[in-house]
Amino acid sequence: MESRRILSHPRSAFTLVELLVVIAILGLLASLLFPVFNRAKASALSTVCQNNFRQLGLAAGLYSVDTGRLPVMLDWLYARTATIKPSLPDLTSGQLFPYIGSRSTYLCPTEKPGRGSVAQKESERLPNDHSYVMNCMMCHVRDTSACLTPSKSLFFLERTNVTNDTRGGLMADRPRSHAFQLDFPHRKRAHLLMLDTHIESLNESQYHDVASTREFWYPNGVSGYWGTP
Repeated sequence: MESRRILSHPRSAFTLVELLVVIAILGLLASLLFPVFNRAKASALSTVCQNNFRQLGLAAGLYSVDTGRLPVMLDWLYARTATIKPSLPDLTSGQLFPYIGSRSTYLCPTEKPGRGSVAQKESERLPNDHSYVMNCMMCHVRDTSACLTPSKSLFFLERTNVTNDTRGGLMADRPRSHAFQLDFPHRKRAHLLMLDTHIESLNESQYHDVASTREFWYPNGVSGYWGTP
């Protein structure tokens, strides 16, 4: 009788084989779900970055309504009198901040802390307060009516490794330099705001195709650095 009671007693623990099977199943589920979670996170960060671009485009449009001209590379980020040292100038001094009203809009959520010029030492790199730069040739275009192909001309793009200084712009001749590298932080794609305020999301090959065209850098077809910013 006693032996029958012992034999019929329910088990209270898993065997080693059962535990290994459970662990294997959990590992398989994790391997299937983690890429999904990573893609969802990357998609969310990309959406935030695109929204930042939309805010920049909207702010530029409102600025042009109020002032009669588009913002310029020399002042959109900081006031032109700003100095680099001993610290970064204040974003609130720039032309667009009154229309944006938030420092976070200037930063892509994938921004890496301490990024700066490839020529700078780590200790010399300035803290990041912006992720976007303006096409410098926009300084010589007062309004969109002067642009030949607004949908093909660059307005803002995500920052490159060329510099982390306070200029807030990318020189139009810089892409011909071997030192130039555009980041592609959104699953190997980069966002660009075009002059008609639509957003392009391009991979590296697509970017180089459009960046090789004249209308991409020179909205009014003028390729020199003259004009009245």
